[in-house]
Amino acid sequence: MHPRIPIPAARLMRAVLLCLGALLAFGPALAAQAAPQTFLVTKFTDSADGTCSSSDCSLREAIIAANSNPGEDKITVPGGTFLLDMAGPGEDLSATGDLDIREAVIFQMAGTATISQL
Repeated sequence: MHPRIPIPAARLMRAVLLCLGALLAFGPALAAQAAPQTFLVTKFTDSADGTCSSSDCSLREAIIAANSNPGEDKITVPGGTFLLDMAGPGEDLSATGDLDIREAVIFQMAGTATISQL
């Protein structure tokens, strides 16, 4: 059996307060980063201008946004025809060519969608 080594109460209290302070400082930021998001596709044109807002978001932009947000996200896709016409095979970030899904994502279909590539 190992002998018990007493820890001074003040030292133990400092360690506990330090841990609590770290949780209070960094906990909300970590939780906010991992929050799942829903991206609504609002246009049928193929674009990647760097934004996926509630009024301007292509299928490609929604996938890029979901890839950049950690954790499982949801993409709501309206019914219609999507033509992927941004040429550029060989890259893996969805910027051009095919769509590269690199994070967990749920597709919620709001109708029948057809996706084709030139």
